[in-house]
Amino acid sequence: MLAVVIVPLRDTLIVLRNRGSKAVAFGIHFATAVVMLISAELLRGLRMPSAVAGAPVSVETSTSAVVGSPYRSQACS
Repeated sequence: MLAVVIVPLRDTLIVLRNRGSKAVAFGIHFATAVVMLISAELLRGLRMPSAVAGAPVSVETSTSAVVGSPYRSQACS
């Protein structure tokens, strides 16, 4: 996600090199890069603790959902 921030930063440089408006360069492209950086950091901070620690995630399995299924075979009854 952080690698994607490079795109609006490069756009900022392109606008400035081609003598574009500083307001457009910093107000649109650079501001977009800053918002993307903040979003990336917020998303990185919201990761689940078990996923970060490498702990296995338990998955509860149940056959009760299959009992009323119209796709079960006749051999199961």
